[in-house]
Amino acid sequence: MFQKNYKKTNDQEVCLPVLLEGKQEGSLYLRISIAVADERWLGYNNFKLHTSFTAGIFTGSSEDFIPAFSLFEVELYDINKVFQGKKQHWNVNYKAAQMIFGPGTAGEIVRTAVRAQHSSLYREGTLRTYSNKFAFGQELLQLLRYGVRSKRRYFYTYAITDKWRFSETGADFFKDFMSKHAMHSNCGEEVYYAGEFHIQKPPTGPARLVLDNNSGTYGPDKNDLQKLKALFQLNFPDLEVEALDFNDPKLAQYKKEMEEQNRKISFF
Repeated sequence: MFQKNYKKTNDQEVCLPVLLEGKQEGSLYLRISIAVADERWLGYNNFKLHTSFTAGIFTGSSEDFIPAFSLFEVELYDINKVFQGKKQHWNVNYKAAQMIFGPGTAGEIVRTAVRAQHSSLYREGTLRTYSNKFAFGQELLQLLRYGVRSKRRYFYTYAITDKWRFSETGADFFKDFMSKHAMHSNCGEEVYYAGEFHIQKPPTGPARLVLDNNSGTYGPDKNDLQKLKALFQLNFPDLEVEALDFNDPKLAQYKKEMEEQNRKISFF
C-alpha cells in the first residue's frame, strides 16, 4: 500500500522581457511553484481468515452448504499515530459492559468466558486458518464478496486494538453473541475504536466501505469518526470510505434498504 505525500520545492522567479517593435517596454515576472509527489510504500496488509465449523452450526452460517462461521484479523498501519494515542474506554454507563468489566467474582467469570470464546474462535489451525495479504483495498471487498452471503447482505461487528478484528453479525442470538465487540477485543478494557461496518455497492460507481461507531460496549466518541476514516484511507487509498455516527439518519436508511432487500430473498 502506497502513501502519497506532496512536498513543495523552493519557488523560482523568472523575468521575461516585454518587447514592442524590437524595444523592451517592460518586464514580466513569473513565480513558479512545484509540488513533487513522494510515494512511500507502507507494505502489504497481512490478514488471517479463521473459520469455526462448530460456531457455524450454532449461528446458521455456512460456506458452500458446510456450516462455517468466519472471523477476520487484518493488520493496519499507523493505528496509534492516526488516533494520536487516544483509546476508547469501555462504556461505564452500558449495562452489558458493566456485567463484563464490573468488579467481583461475577465479572471475572464473564471475562474468563469471553476470553475463552476469543481464543477458541481465533485459534489457528491448518484447516481453519487462511493467511494472505492485501495489496489493494478492493481485494478486501472481494474477500468479503462485497458483504453478500447466500444472496443476503450483512453487517460486520469490529474492534480495532493492535489489529482490526471483525466478523459477520445479525439479529440471530448465537450470531450476535459470537460477534460481540468484547469478544473481538479479547475483553480489552480499551480499544482504539469499535462499531459495525457494511459495504455499499451501488448499481453504478465504486463500492464504499461504510464504518460506524455502533458499539454499546465501548461507546466510541463520534468526534473520532474522521480519524477512523483517515485510518482506512491511509491503509486502503483505493477505497471510498464513509464513517457515520450510529444515530445518523443516512445509516438508518442504509439499514432499512438492506432489510428490505433481504426480505425479498429466500434461502431456498
